[in-house]
Amino acid sequence: GGEVEARSALDPKAFPIEGIDLEAASRYYAGDEAGFANLLELYHMDGQRKAKLLYELARSDVARYCVEVHGLKSASANIGAMKVSDMARAQENAASKGDTEFIERQLPTLLEAYEALLMNIGLFLERRHQNDPQEGKRPSLPPRALAERVETALHELENFRSQACAGMVDELLHHALSRDSVERLREIQGQLKLFEDDNAEMLLGQLLNKLKQ
Repeated sequence: GGEVEARSALDPKAFPIEGIDLEAASRYYAGDEAGFANLLELYHMDGQRKAKLLYELARSDVARYCVEVHGLKSASANIGAMKVSDMARAQENAASKGDTEFIERQLPTLLEAYEALLMNIGLFLERRHQNDPQEGKRPSLPPRALAERVETALHELENFRSQACAGMVDELLHHALSRDSVERLREIQGQLKLFEDDNAEMLLGQLLNKLKQ
């Protein structure tokens, strides 16, 4: 029925991001706005790694390049970034045929569009976080208490309990924290969601050293 579609369609006004077509996204995505914002967070965090990887693989390993660019095609379609998705599809087709000439020629255009999209999503997410109601935050933690909790989270991760670690990081983000701590914890949260536990462990270690200074 028509009602269901109307209900699950995302409000374009809530996500004014250049390069993203929310009508297209609504074809793939049926959740709420908070969930879609989460999807954008993941796409954005994965983007820093993926852009660099595509550039390297295009020159070194066409089979792996094909897999990664297929992932980019799907992930981009999921958020309604159809231009990037279509470009990635063309790259995937070229890679599966071993057409390295096409890849070399067109990859810069794809990466440029991808980087611009990531920048636009990043700016949008930053504005969204700034508008987060601060009243709902728990009181700020004294540096020592924060350091202790980060250390505990790091221990959990070192003992391969990444769920427990993620829970603690989520909990910390409910407190009012310095902007630097928030950015670092968000990055750690993202790495955990992407199952990049080694990266998260390294970042937690860096944050702990900084807090202990």
